[in-house]
Amino acid sequence: MSNSPFSQVFVADLFSDWRNKALCADHPDPDLWFPDTRTDTNEMRRICRSCPVQKECLAYSEANNEVFGTYGALTEQERFERRRHRLQKERATR
Repeated sequence: MSNSPFSQVFVADLFSDWRNKALCADHPDPDLWFPDTRTDTNEMRRICRSCPVQKECLAYSEANNEVFGTYGALTEQERFERRRHRLQKERATR
């Protein structure tokens, strides 16, 4: 995929419909999805795991290289580790 601003906007637009169905969209505490290292993530994970668009949310974060916040019940660090493992596997198969 190209790194042009147009392609990034296009990718974001492809995924925009799922946001209306996300359980976090109307949650009274948006900070729940931006935990720091001392924050308990149990409530966020419970909500995310029961969300009808959890897979779309995670796919969006991966397609757009989202660095901050929780997507698809995975924290920033967890998505970073997932991405790192995926890249290691890709390199190993080359």
